[in-house]
Amino acid sequence: MSSTLLNKVCFVTLSLLSLMGQNLVNAQEAAVSPSEPTGKIKVGLMVPPQNSSLAAATAPLINGVEAAFKEDEDRYELVKYEISESGNVLDVLNHAADTKAMLMIGPVLKTSVDKIASLPYLPLPVVAINKTDSAVQPELFMSIDVAIESEVEQLVKVALDNTAKNPVGAFVVLATPNSYDERVARAILQELSKNG
Repeated sequence: MSSTLLNKVCFVTLSLLSLMGQNLVNAQEAAVSPSEPTGKIKVGLMVPPQNSSLAAATAPLINGVEAAFKEDEDRYELVKYEISESGNVLDVLNHAADTKAMLMIGPVLKTSVDKIASLPYLPLPVVAINKTDSAVQPELFMSIDVAIESEVEQLVKVALDNTAKNPVGAFVVLATPNSYDERVARAILQELSKNG
């Protein structure tokens, strides 16, 4: 997974926290009795078990999220919640909400993301790190797909929206012989073709 994609995940998550910042602080203060200190805003991170086959694959993502939160550790506390492939994601979300988490990052496993997307309600906002095929999703749910093809789809949409008033005859796609660059270039060409 590239550092650009990790930065995107962390940027979107921290941006969401900034937008929700005052509401999160207000909600946290309301949830804590007056005699208790308010402390930091608790954010959950759903991680696979260390002995899971997903552990190595998700390690760069988890490390990236941890690094992003370390930079702002005076405001946020990042708490890991382990979820197995057969685990009940709603139980994990309810436990996180009960322990005063204000946001959950993850899961990555597609089956877990699909389970969350199919729930009628969520006990706290969730930023899943994978796409779901579910057409209807709960109100507090957002999914981010870190695949380069999804990022290209968004970039091409921005390019087309920005040229709608002044249509261009052609787009130029530059790439090096590097296999990753070629993959990006192919994805851009496919997305442009889909959009005529």
